[in-house]
Amino acid sequence: MTRSWLRLLGGPAAVLIVALSAEAKAGPLQDCAAMLPWGAPVMAAQGAPHTDLCRLAYVLRHNDGRHVPDWVAWPTGRTHAAGCIPRSDSFRTDPDLPPGIGATPADYNEPNYDQGHVAGDAYFNYAVEPERQSFLMSNMTPQTGASNRGPYRILEMASREWAAASNGGIWTIAGAIFSARPKTIGRTKVAVPAANWKIVVRDN
Repeated sequence: MTRSWLRLLGGPAAVLIVALSAEAKAGPLQDCAAMLPWGAPVMAAQGAPHTDLCRLAYVLRHNDGRHVPDWVAWPTGRTHAAGCIPRSDSFRTDPDLPPGIGATPADYNEPNYDQGHVAGDAYFNYAVEPERQSFLMSNMTPQTGASNRGPYRILEMASREWAAASNGGIWTIAGAIFSARPKTIGRTKVAVPAANWKIVVRDN
């Protein structure tokens, strides 16, 4: 079974259709199946090497060739939206990725791009470890400051408000869109997205 959802947020204006597969397979996606009520996104480039990772509060598919996540999915309940744990800023390479695959904080030591959370840390500041896990580099893409601290941050704040006001919370899936030959940064050659997308579903 599949469902299709329309993009809510991007950089350059574009329409993105994401198919969601409800097929359960053994591994991290099955371990985190509760965070994927409509199944996992099926991306256009299905043959790309990837690593699926199940975290305490989110699940992601890491593109091992681009060194960024294809997508990250997470739920936000009413109580989650009321968290107040201080930001840890504990950016670090993901130890669960194969050697040489994970981006490093040093890859972002240049003036043009932020270490942009795909799943923002403020979604997880209701508990220490989920908040710290959000700073793993497998949850980052290069984002311009104007985007990361502008519309992306505004939508994060708005969606947490939606979660706080809802009966069932919200479900979010977010990721990036790339050109055929994306620019890269850092020694790891982290791919720079052409645009970002985010789908937010409110559960009432």
